[in-house]
Amino acid sequence: MATTIRTTTVTLNAAFLNDVKELNRALHGRLEDLFQICQQPIAWGKHREVVESLAQLRDDLAMHFSIEESLGYFTDPLECAPWLCDEAAKLLAQHDRLYREIERMVDKADALSRSEAWLEFEKSIPRQFISFYHRLQKHESAEVDLIMDALYLDIGVGD
Repeated sequence: MATTIRTTTVTLNAAFLNDVKELNRALHGRLEDLFQICQQPIAWGKHREVVESLAQLRDDLAMHFSIEESLGYFTDPLECAPWLCDEAAKLLAQHDRLYREIERMVDKADALSRSEAWLEFEKSIPRQFISFYHRLQKHESAEVDLIMDALYLDIGVGD
C-alpha cells in the first residue's frame, strides 16, 4: 500500500516579505524601547508619549498576530503531528489573550494619563508592561521552538 504525502506551498513576493521584516523590526524595537522606559521612573510630561507608544505596540501586535495566523502556522492542522497541533493551537489562543491584555493596558494608561493620575500611572503601567513583556517574550520563544520542532519533524535531524 502506497503512502500519500500531501504538501502545501505558500508563495510570497519579496516586497511583502520585506514589509513583514520591517514590521517585525519595528515591533521588537518598540517593545525594547518601552521595556527600557518602564525600568525607571517615567519622566515628567512623558506619560502621553508612553500611552502613544503602547497604542502603537497594540496596533503592531495586531498586525504581527494576523500575519502569523495567516502565514506562520499550519494550513491544515489535521495533516500535522497531533503534538504539534496541540502546541500550535495553544500558541494561537495566546494571541487573543495577549492582544486583549495590551488593549486593556492602553485603555488604562490613556485614562490615567487623561485624568492626570500620575502616581497611579507610575505604580501600575510600568509594572503591567514589564509583566506583559516577559509573557510575550515567552510566547515568541515558544513559537520559535514550535517552528524548529516542525522543521526537524519535516526534514529530520542529520548526524
